[in-house]
Amino acid sequence: MYCPKCNSENPEGVKFCVNCGNQLDNGVSKDNAYQNYNQNYNQAQPYQQPNYVQPPAASTEDEHMTVGGWIGVFCINLIPCVGSLVYIIMMFVWAFGSTPKKSLKTFAKAQLLMMAIAIVLVIILFIIIFAVVSSSTHNAYSYYSYY
Repeated sequence: MYCPKCNSENPEGVKFCVNCGNQLDNGVSKDNAYQNYNQNYNQAQPYQQPNYVQPPAASTEDEHMTVGGWIGVFCINLIPCVGSLVYIIMMFVWAFGSTPKKSLKTFAKAQLLMMAIAIVLVIILFIIIFAVVSSSTHNAYSYYSYY
């Protein structure tokens, strides 16, 4: 018995080819097996070189800030008179603009969030201080008004 896939001879009664493992049909002659083998061989794809895919180049969005870059970010505050204003403006630009540095974008968003929390806490503190001062001055005036 001959295998129709690889055309190798197999002992009688086996159900699978001993060479390639293909399931055998018991009624296949040598000529039919040879024709099937040729058809299978002609349909097979020719050997192709494997395509080696190069890894994608690192995008600039995944790049991290360098030490010099971070020093430059913090040195913006050292500009006389307008440094803090420029720093806040740049935080908005970096947080919501199209900066290629993901770490800078994340830092700017966190910095703006911390600034917002600090402003809210300062406002609450001023309200408490104003309430305490106004109540103490009111008590002082009411104390002296009885004399």
